[in-house]
Amino acid sequence: MMRVIQLTMIGLAVVLAQTGNLQASMIIFASEDSGASDFQDDGVFDILRPGQLVAARFSSGEEQRFSLEFNIASLSVVDDATLHLIEIRDDGADVDLYGYVGDGTIQLTDMGNANLTNLIASDVGDGIVNTNTIDVTGFVQGLVGNSETFAGFSFVSTSGPQYRVAPSNSSISFRPFLVINASAIPEPSGLLLFGASVFLIAGRRRSS
Repeated sequence: MMRVIQLTMIGLAVVLAQTGNLQASMIIFASEDSGASDFQDDGVFDILRPGQLVAARFSSGEEQRFSLEFNIASLSVVDDATLHLIEIRDDGADVDLYGYVGDGTIQLTDMGNANLTNLIASDVGDGIVNTNTIDVTGFVQGLVGNSETFAGFSFVSTSGPQYRVAPSNSSISFRPFLVINASAIPEPSGLLLFGASVFLIAGRRRSS
């Protein structure tokens, strides 16, 4: 006989077998996001634009970028990780995604060229407004392996058209989020680590 307990949480779904093995998929919403403008197009950004997640280059010479940060402090094992964005505008711009070590607060220095050392993906836009899912497994695994607590992502346009996504102050179904899958997480008591971000728990037990 195997007894399976299913727990469904806002931000976390877990399936626990009687053997003590744990398989989990965890959703982590962005803890911080902001856009920024560089009016001189010199790679040094001048003002933050909280909640305006736009990557574009304008004919005036202004460049806009945006960054997201996610709290990954509770993670100890990552099998795969995907970043999910709801696009509002995608004019076919060439947009590159960079990763950086975050600290929970987005600053102008996070946007600058000096911080663009870890290219994760190129040309993340496709000219069609939809849900964009980007594999960020290797980057997140590296952060977790180094015991970092925040994963940062910056979106940089290399051409003129606009790329815009819904910010974290949108309704819950539109917010940027990470999906983390892990096939081996230690003791079930480790679930307590997730408790601070969980607002609702619904339990269902099934026997067979």
